[in-house]
Amino acid sequence: MHCLGIKSVSMRIKPWVLLAWFASVSSAAPSWAGEQAQQLIEKMSVSARTQDFKGYFTFERGRQSTSYFVAHKVKDDKQHQRIVFMDGQPMEIIKDGHSFQCLHPGGKNIEAAHGHLGSLGNLNKSKAKLWAYYTAETLGEQRVAGRETTKILLKPQDQHRYPFVFNVDNVSGLMVKMVVLDTHGAPMERFHFVNLELGNVSEKDLAPGIKDYRVVEHGAAVDVHDSARVDTDHWQLAWLPGGFEQETTAMKPWNAALENKAFMYSDGLSAFSVFIEESSSENQASISKQLGSTAAISHYMQADGKVYLITVVGEIPVMTAKQIASAVRYTP
Repeated sequence: MHCLGIKSVSMRIKPWVLLAWFASVSSAAPSWAGEQAQQLIEKMSVSARTQDFKGYFTFERGRQSTSYFVAHKVKDDKQHQRIVFMDGQPMEIIKDGHSFQCLHPGGKNIEAAHGHLGSLGNLNKSKAKLWAYYTAETLGEQRVAGRETTKILLKPQDQHRYPFVFNVDNVSGLMVKMVVLDTHGAPMERFHFVNLELGNVSEKDLAPGIKDYRVVEHGAAVDVHDSARVDTDHWQLAWLPGGFEQETTAMKPWNAALENKAFMYSDGLSAFSVFIEESSSENQASISKQLGSTAAISHYMQADGKVYLITVVGEIPVMTAKQIASAVRYTP
């Protein structure tokens, strides 16, 4: 499962100055500029799932920076992708069609947080429904990773999602750079290709590079229309931010001790999950954390004579995550 020239600017000026500059650009931009920006965003989502490409990118969150290699190829109308962690312990993520696996060196027990990579998958989803909740505008041309790109600002129309800045390759339509801004306009996360090559993706680029690897299963998602869906008739959300729709229902992630329910929602760009599991913990204190654009909220509730732990995790503001967690309802 989530990068722009704001980096150098934000080091020198206050976030409110940055927002004021965005506002001045918006007020001066003609209507066709917004239409052009929307077309580029929609082209970006198509290119992410139809283009063959490979290259190296970095992901920055706060003071942490990690680097990766990615290869993506479409074969037999299916997407095949390999992501290699270039820093720390060896690990790879292999996507073969709709399923994915994490490969670890044999005999080693490694825990790694890579939820931001999963969120990048939202980039290839249709963006047709975005425009009721975001506005888009072009901010000019910029050279990134040796390629000419168009910079686009995507601004939310409510407080339940974050602003984004994208650099879209003028030739391929691929996203080359992305920055997630906080509600004050300061960068929180940055995704940045440093090298991007179109086409020429070989079988070797897609094949596992770790010798004697072991596969760590991450729990396949079950489509909400599948007959194996969990008991959504009992667990419901009394409130949901506008534009977010339920996409999948999953059961028992790979590292879960107990079977739990996970309901995943997306607006086509941002996403969050609601996890529900039975709990026997005596410490029932609420937890609120944020790492970059990812918020994690947990609290306990009693239902049907049992105690459940409700957790909301996603690329949404903390206050929104708290509202969602408080809106979980159990109906016998």
